[in-house]
Amino acid sequence: MKITIVLSEAEVKGIKKYLKTVSHDIHPKITKEDIVQEIRGIVSGTIYSGSMGDYVLAEVNKESDGSQ
Repeated sequence: MKITIVLSEAEVKGIKKYLKTVSHDIHPKITKEDIVQEIRGIVSGTIYSGSMGDYVLAEVNKESDGSQ
């Protein structure tokens, strides 16, 4: 399933500033793909944590075992 997330300009600016701060480059150019990767990491980290993570992990395990 494909889900679209809409960010405000302020959210994008904040994410860019954060990525520049943690970058190893002296003058990094933060791209849209960098932001997409960061958001993917946040979403993955969130859906696998807490009680929701138990359900998600169970479904991922069933899919990888081939027993849907």
